[in-house]
Amino acid sequence: MNKPSQNRKENELPPPRNLFLRTPNRDYTYSNLYQYQKGLKQYLANRAFSRGEKLLLISELSPSMVFTIAACWNLHIPFVSLSPDQKKLSISPHLAHLNIGCALAAPDVELDTSIPTDILDQSFIESCSSDQRVKYSEPPTRIAKDSNQIFGVFYSSGSSGAPKLIPLKRRQLYHARQAAAVRLKPAANHSWMLCLPPYHIGGTAVILRSLGYGNAIHLVPRFEKKVIKDLLKNESSIQAASMVPTMLRRLLDLSDFEVHTNFKGILLGGGPIDSSLVSEATGRGIPVINSYGMTETCAQITSHRIGPETAAAKRDSVGKVFTPNQIQIRSENGEVLESDQTGLIWLKGPQVFDGYIEASLNEHHFDPDGWFNTGDYGYMDRKGYVYISMRRTDQIVSGGKNINPHEIEQLLLEWSQIKEVAVVGIPDTEWGEQAIAVVIPADSDHFPTYEALKRYLESRVESYKIPKSIAVRDQLPKTPVGKIKRIELKKELANSIRD
Repeated sequence: MNKPSQNRKENELPPPRNLFLRTPNRDYTYSNLYQYQKGLKQYLANRAFSRGEKLLLISELSPSMVFTIAACWNLHIPFVSLSPDQKKLSISPHLAHLNIGCALAAPDVELDTSIPTDILDQSFIESCSSDQRVKYSEPPTRIAKDSNQIFGVFYSSGSSGAPKLIPLKRRQLYHARQAAAVRLKPAANHSWMLCLPPYHIGGTAVILRSLGYGNAIHLVPRFEKKVIKDLLKNESSIQAASMVPTMLRRLLDLSDFEVHTNFKGILLGGGPIDSSLVSEATGRGIPVINSYGMTETCAQITSHRIGPETAAAKRDSVGKVFTPNQIQIRSENGEVLESDQTGLIWLKGPQVFDGYIEASLNEHHFDPDGWFNTGDYGYMDRKGYVYISMRRTDQIVSGGKNINPHEIEQLLLEWSQIKEVAVVGIPDTEWGEQAIAVVIPADSDHFPTYEALKRYLESRVESYKIPKSIAVRDQLPKTPVGKIKRIELKKELANSIRD
């Protein structure tokens, strides 16, 4: 492998011979990527794919998905990334807003749409890379900095039950990876472990950060804790990994989990971070970087390296907001609060997106000066360190996946056994949060069982969205206007479990 160039600029493509992707079966260089993107460009031209259209990608984590996301970035082709689970939902109404030109989907996905669709798998990589006449001794082009171009559109569950469509621009990624490099940046021919799904910003960010840094990606298609444990202990080329707290918890359950001496850190995010989890990790010599962000900020917008020397009070912090972004903590009435006061987190800056595709959502999330209301609660100390109290009031984050409680509630209200229901998340050491369905039975003499609830939901939603338990009540706490007091209900359930 070539030695990394110390003079390579962030907007230049990495040298062709450098390692791009390591998979369980083989290694790929950046030359393989450049050959693939040449083939992908020709494929899209044959499909009459035009400038301004978007490429729909539907796949779990795979080499072909990594190749395609990276190629789309280099070719300035905007993509829409969806989970294969979306095939169970009606996604057609949303596609009309996005100007989709064609789709690439995993072999087991049946997309009910008129959009031209091909299978995205290993054979697709090979077919697009079949022209061996071109050998790259130099990168094919320099990446132009078109900051205002949308590079991708992501789905995020909204509190209304409908998904939010979040367009992300290239300038967000440029600023995000430049700021993140201060905390974590693998060297060329060293890798960032990728085990997060590509349809979440956390997974995509690993791919696109790596292109900017010129490092490699070490792909782990499925989270298998013993496989990852062995890699982090023995594979010295892996210098970084991105995980949600659930993943770290499962690794720490292994008594012999340790990392090699060249390892720089686990970037932890995607859900509530338990300080005891971080303390256990750092106490065992596992470097951890707490982070806070969301799709709307192109992943992390704060981070904080935690070590054995970090004061206990600071282990809950997610760090300071990346400059030149700004942060304010405001009351429900919009008043800017002083340090150590908990309120709503508002953000502004080049990492923050410009608004949802559905314009009606933006008036509730942006003020006239362009500040974005995240919906999350937290506070800042006097030195500017941020602490997260609660992520997006109603949303449940379990195992790194977002659960929209309103979606589950609507389904349960269609069940004859239930009169009223509230689905809330309470803290859980393994999952971050676990969803609980609090129900008022339609028949006070006949309580629905958890087994019955599970059977009812199994054919209607993905398995991770099914509540972990059921609690029966005579009434739900409500405001004078009839809204469920979710925070009060969450506290009650959490206290009852502790007792």
